[in-house]
Amino acid sequence: MKCTKKFVVVPPHVGLIIFGMIGRNIHSYMDHYNDGWATYIRMTCLVVILCRGGLELSFRGKGLTAVLLTLGPQICEAITVALVSKGVYDMPIYVCFALGFVIGAASPAILVPL
Repeated sequence: MKCTKKFVVVPPHVGLIIFGMIGRNIHSYMDHYNDGWATYIRMTCLVVILCRGGLELSFRGKGLTAVLLTLGPQICEAITVALVSKGVYDMPIYVCFALGFVIGAASPAILVPL
């Protein structure tokens, strides 16, 4: 009888997220970073993740189908977030749509395998 091993492959970003959560909760470790730099580094990491995900896309031979499959959910999500934020926070409608498109742009960062 042959024993086969099955391995679960965990993406490296999962380990980085876990280490970040642990590091953020150890106060002596995070005292060396001021909030301005931490915000800048966090935003830069988000931009890198979104750029890497966008550069892996290939639309050759897909045509209009790929465009509709990418823009359709994005616009629906932006409209939904805009309407909910207008009702809940009573913000101006252009700010609500800006919030919707920002949230819609950041949500694929969780789903894009790197």
